[in-house]
Amino acid sequence: MCYNLKNFLKISFLALIALSHFNAIGQLEYESLFEKSNFEKINKKILKDLNKKPNDPFLLYTAAFLYSQNNFEKYNFYAAYKYCETGETAFKNASDKKIIKKIQESSLSVNTFQNLSHHICSIELNELNSKKEFTRAQRFLDEFKNATTAEKASAEIIRDETALTIAKEKQTVEAFDVYIST
Repeated sequence: MCYNLKNFLKISFLALIALSHFNAIGQLEYESLFEKSNFEKINKKILKDLNKKPNDPFLLYTAAFLYSQNNFEKYNFYAAYKYCETGETAFKNASDKKIIKKIQESSLSVNTFQNLSHHICSIELNELNSKKEFTRAQRFLDEFKNATTAEKASAEIIRDETALTIAKEKQTVEAFDVYIST
């Protein structure tokens, strides 16, 4: 009986680690909320926690991950990207001994932030491709500094094409000036 219990506990523990994205980066307290898609509660908790610890890379990563979720009512790729950038900077500049120890015990790394950042850029570019909005394309170019050269080129094409379409529709000097200036 004791042998079966030990095996059950080992398997349960391994399953928990394997299935938990946040457990791997030390965010176990948010895991169950993400599993339940309780985004409003996560948002409330993460904002409260960030208020107390604004430079905690784990909290910033969790906030970035939350705001990049399409099924979160308040999802916002630009906020997610900013949290990701701030988190990466906080990670690199960590000086608190508790944070450093937590970093050493987890799999959170600069690459973790960069992977999420690139994921956010590609999702926003996909939305941009489907909606073809001039201001959104320009905002992508202005704010997503880590976007790949190909992503930036795609956003430029979308911006330029929509600017030309707008200029043709309006048939005004100002509209063509906007197109020419892009």
